Amino acid sequence: MMDLNKCLDGARKMAANAKDGTLKIDGQTYTFKFDAAAWNYQVLNPDGSELHIYNTKSLKQARQWLREYFAN
Repeated sequence: MMDLNKCLDGARKMAANAKDGTLKIDGQTYTFKFDAAAWNYQVLNPDGSELHIYNTKSLKQARQWLREYFAN
């Protein structure tokens, strides 16, 4: 049986360690802002408008999903 408290503790730790960041794609810089209350990343276009919200606590994963978005 899965220990839900252990899972929640791990998620809390990941959320506490989440950092904001950026990623440059084709000369454009996209900004990643972690929402500590919602536990997700807001991805902003270079002009500051919202592009996506990714349900992850990992900046690395959010960056990968944005790369895949532009690759498709």
